Amino acid sequence: MTTSNLSVPEGFKLSRRLRDELPESERADARESLWMKSQGRCSLCNEPLPGDGSLVDVDHMKARKAGVSEGPTELKNLYLAHRSCNRKRQNLAYDIASRVIRFERWCTAKPRRSFEEVIEKYVPEGNQRVDFDLSDSEVTISFGTDKRTAAVYVDPATETKYFFMSVPVKYIQNDSDTQPRFIEFDHVRTLAIEFDRRPVHEPSNCRLVPVGNGLAELKQFDGQHKTTAQVLLGRREVPMKFYFNPSVPMIQELVVQIQQGIKKRPLSTTDTLKKLDDVIRDKAAEYKTNHDGRVPSEIQLVNAQPLDQQAELRKRLLRNFEYLILDDPNLEIRKYLSKKLDRRFPLTDTVLVTRIIRPLVCQDLLDVPLDNSIERETEREIIVQAINRITENMLTGKWNPQAKDSEEDIETWRARLFFKQGAIGWWLKSILVPALQSQFLKQDWKRLFIAPLNDVKQERLEGYIDIICGWDAWSTKDEDQLAALRSNTPSRTEKLFPNYSNISLQQEFSSH
Repeated sequence: MTTSNLSVPEGFKLSRRLRDELPESERADARESLWMKSQGRCSLCNEPLPGDGSLVDVDHMKARKAGVSEGPTELKNLYLAHRSCNRKRQNLAYDIASRVIRFERWCTAKPRRSFEEVIEKYVPEGNQRVDFDLSDSEVTISFGTDKRTAAVYVDPATETKYFFMSVPVKYIQNDSDTQPRFIEFDHVRTLAIEFDRRPVHEPSNCRLVPVGNGLAELKQFDGQHKTTAQVLLGRREVPMKFYFNPSVPMIQELVVQIQQGIKKRPLSTTDTLKKLDDVIRDKAAEYKTNHDGRVPSEIQLVNAQPLDQQAELRKRLLRNFEYLILDDPNLEIRKYLSKKLDRRFPLTDTVLVTRIIRPLVCQDLLDVPLDNSIERETEREIIVQAINRITENMLTGKWNPQAKDSEEDIETWRARLFFKQGAIGWWLKSILVPALQSQFLKQDWKRLFIAPLNDVKQERLEGYIDIICGWDAWSTKDEDQLAALRSNTPSRTEKLFPNYSNISLQQEFSSH
């Protein structure tokens, strides 16, 4: 597709806020320039954007939170993407997000992708053989002209020789004889994010299989997801443990043991239990001791306590979930929080937890194991995204507090009003939450975020937040309205702001 035959769809719009943030010299032609720059394709998945220009997001390659010098609102730092793709980016760096999202597209286009297919697609000149020379004490592997030597060890149980070495990925092959495993995209994504931030904590496993004339094939039978994740990150080498020509039955038995371990600790296992406080972990450990090592669910843990202690433990467990959200490293509002009232900050951490996080957290106990609480992980992720959306609307690049009795700009004034305790109780509990609940069955009203949101619900959540943050109410100087926003009586605020309700919010969203 060339620039000359591209036309900008009528449905593709730029928000006034984004246009105003652009340098003045870029504003007039910004809409056309961005569409031409994208060539009508999503920058994240590289698939065509909707022909009518709808559901297209404009976002920053280098995030604004990185600082003005690193993430400016300029055309060169903006991209277009499907709204669904941009949501999947979350807080990932742009280049990593694009690789992961394109990998997901590739995986979903043909379910049950094998590791062999990963090598064929992502590793040019893959599946190569190596030259090797093995003695009792060391091994030399030749990767082309690159020779590497490692110490050789002997496993006392099987008398199998093994060694450790970093290996160029183009020399790795899929061991379909012993591990015909398919690649699970979600697991690769999780590992890619982890390995981008932290080192790979243990090597994967390969067989070194001689094929004659001093040549061998390196067949990976364990850790294919790890290797795939590292390949997506652009790494050319991965750490490996090599077994020298072991018997296939032995490796098959080892694979079975690994898979049994995975069943005990599933690939989707979360860190929720590890992050809970000592009291909860001790109670969970006591439960495991009394129940053959089985990790309790939230319900089982509380019900296992003496009757007079159940209410207190239930409260403590739910407070743990709330503070896990506060402590989430991706929560961007944390830099705007203070421990106690301080006009340099828009709110305290206590206000954030009790007034914003708590009403969004499911207060029912769930019947899922604490060490595999995908529901709580999902809930935390969605709430973090929602608060980040609020932060972007109200604080990022706008919060500029001044000394007491000094005049502040309108954006700082609006943020101060928005985060008043009385204001939060009004816009969140009386307006946003009821508007969201209208999209759920009544029995799910208390469990809004424990399952991933579909595109419709996600779009409404983000749209509702954008609308609420844009209200003129936050600019008021009327004394009665100011007093209402500072109060803890939502009915008083509703009376003084009659044009704002959960019904009007839904209507305004639908009219966009």
